[in-house]
Amino acid sequence: MSGGGTRNPTLMRMPGAELAGVSLRLSDELGLPADAKEAYAFAVLGFLTVHGLPGTDPAGTGARHASVLGSVTPGRLGFPGLDRRGEREAGVPTGSAGSTRTVRSPVRLVIG
Repeated sequence: MSGGGTRNPTLMRMPGAELAGVSLRLSDELGLPADAKEAYAFAVLGFLTVHGLPGTDPAGTGARHASVLGSVTPGRLGFPGLDRRGEREAGVPTGSAGSTRTVRSPVRLVIG
């Protein structure tokens, strides 16, 4: 179990009453802090969206098909270091020290 409800004794008792004989544990015991669940979930959803991967599974959600959730919308100045095609601009470091080569970005920038 995880999330803010883990600090509510009444909410913590309810699943145990319905699932007699089932061992319920906090996600903390499995390496995911209960209080960080929402942050982790949004990080995963953001990663999936940026990489164009679906964030839904029809078998689990009832959706008609898997789909990418949300969008990445640039601000007024666009994405820093990316040109209009979504490629790194010349001279913008790619992450490795001293590197200035142009690389393909996982972000698809749509303008218009």
